[in-house]
Amino acid sequence: MKKITVIQASVIAVVALLSGLLIGASISDVTPPRTFLAGTFGTVNKYRKDNMTEKDVILRNELASDTARTSYNLKYYSYNYYKSLKTSLDIEKVIEKAASEEEFNNTYYTAVNALSKYKTYLDSARVDLMTLIHALESLGNNENIMLADYFHNANNAITGIRYRDGILIEYLSSVETYLANHPDKPHQGLKDAYDLLTINVMISAMLTQDKPMLNYLRDRKFYNDNQGMKALLATVQLKPFVNSMVANDTSEMRGFTGVDTRKIISSLNKFDETLNGESILSQNLQPEKGNQKNAGDKNSRPDIASIINNKANAINQFDVLQAMLNNAMMVVCVPFCPN
Repeated sequence: MKKITVIQASVIAVVALLSGLLIGASISDVTPPRTFLAGTFGTVNKYRKDNMTEKDVILRNELASDTARTSYNLKYYSYNYYKSLKTSLDIEKVIEKAASEEEFNNTYYTAVNALSKYKTYLDSARVDLMTLIHALESLGNNENIMLADYFHNANNAITGIRYRDGILIEYLSSVETYLANHPDKPHQGLKDAYDLLTINVMISAMLTQDKPMLNYLRDRKFYNDNQGMKALLATVQLKPFVNSMVANDTSEMRGFTGVDTRKIISSLNKFDETLNGESILSQNLQPEKGNQKNAGDKNSRPDIASIINNKANAINQFDVLQAMLNNAMMVVCVPFCPN
């Protein structure tokens, strides 16, 4: 595996952090002017008012009368909720896989602790995203919705997630360095953790066409072979957990009772059918460079660069979702958009 230097790792992490701050919630290089999606990162005073204002009323009326705009909003925020849900599950499994690697956890305590704190942040961010989703779904039934606050909190949550994505790269580079310096033992738990997190980052980068991240990933390699990857990814399937995770997030919301979660769960499952790691790998399996004769060999490793460069399959996987998100970005701006 190509060894990454401390300087290179730092540059990638900084680029990831700055990208989060700069793009906010942008998708596929689309930067719409004056949009509620371009939130700023910072401490948010949630639920800072108890009563609706004129801004909330106008905002609700605009969205209620424009079903296309409301639909795009729902799709956009539902995707971001799905991403936060899947990343939460992946981080939980990564921490579990690496739990027995005491020396690594002590040596790279900062990266390990940051990953744990990221999951804690996601637990809070998901509630803000879920609150807005349910507010949008309730437009026709509830006239007392503080939409401006809900948009504000959800956009800050998305920007916070983008900002913290650099934590994933720091953790990956720490695992890479540790494994390179400790080749005497299998360290299978760390290898599994690395591959799980790499799949997560790769899919997100492919979807958003994050070129710096994709270039970084092209030089990486999985530790598990095809068979091992299939078994590993089976342990992080979202479907068995989606009902309980959605129910937990819904219970944390304020201002809504008797929420019907069937629509959001259906939407999440549809996202997962397209974006789960097993689906991506099964349609993009390529042998590592120099091992072209063993493309179907269960003992060969999937090649990250080939998956990323296989544009035909990538487009087949993501073009519909990218178009949907781009459309959401173009029409989502509503009254009182910030400058």
